[in-house]
Amino acid sequence: MDWSLSQRDLQWLHWEPKAAAEPEDPGCNGHLQSRTRRPRSFARSLERQRHWASSKRELAHPDERLQLSRWLDETEASARASLLSRPARGLEWKSYGSALRLLRATPGNAAPFLVNHSRDCLEQSSAFPECTGLGVPLPAGRSCRLVFEVTAADPKATFAQVGIARVGADEADGFQEAAESKLSVFTTLLDAVCWTSCGDIQATMPIEVSSPGDHFLCRRADAWWTGAPDWDLKAFTTRRALLEVDLARGSLSFRLDTWTKEPIHVNAPELLTESSRPWTPLVSLSRGHEARICDFHLVCSGV
Repeated sequence: MDWSLSQRDLQWLHWEPKAAAEPEDPGCNGHLQSRTRRPRSFARSLERQRHWASSKRELAHPDERLQLSRWLDETEASARASLLSRPARGLEWKSYGSALRLLRATPGNAAPFLVNHSRDCLEQSSAFPECTGLGVPLPAGRSCRLVFEVTAADPKATFAQVGIARVGADEADGFQEAAESKLSVFTTLLDAVCWTSCGDIQATMPIEVSSPGDHFLCRRADAWWTGAPDWDLKAFTTRRALLEVDLARGSLSFRLDTWTKEPIHVNAPELLTESSRPWTPLVSLSRGHEARICDFHLVCSGV
């Protein structure tokens, strides 16, 4: 649906009839006069709706845009159309380290921000757990799509990373009961697959790049590949990292800024290993960075 407004529409929305009498006139009926005026907030609300709709279209995967037409198409393709669902509170951060602060968004935007204004993770031996935040658990055996938005506010700090991780059963057992909690130094990182702003794909397990997309990737180790897109995080810039996580086939794909680009496909067979600890979205931020999860939905492929 096109929410854009023409110049004539805006003129009509802002038009107001002249009052029959001025407020200072003795015979002026203020109550009746107020009812003849068109509220200017109506035009502004339509403009906000148009902006919201356009931003949602930017985040939508091509399969999501064509979902309705595929279901209405009376062909064999409609029988294989995917079902998409967004889990409740899927954009929330479930836990985060001591260097991060959680900023609640406005009521019109349900995606809260994680902000690091105090600590540079490059000065530490590891970004986990102090500079790391975790999202809600990913359902086992399902495929999901995640959109991370990372904003740089400090030109000197240029490092961030996103991915998925599993943490130990230390204090993480209380995460499901609490709305949010802190990661402590006793929380262990069991497994992780991350894409860094420097263009590295690193993991705690062997990984294999099955398709490099439009890039030239180089294997540095069994769990380390270089050559992925560099985020180029300059001051006051915002980049979006788009991930597809398939826990049914043990694979991930990475894109930068848009779903229309050719993805980098990574196979990680250990994603299929059964465990009592769920996989969760992960983000690590250096000082002067903030991040949020813009979109998260599950994909159920048709049969």
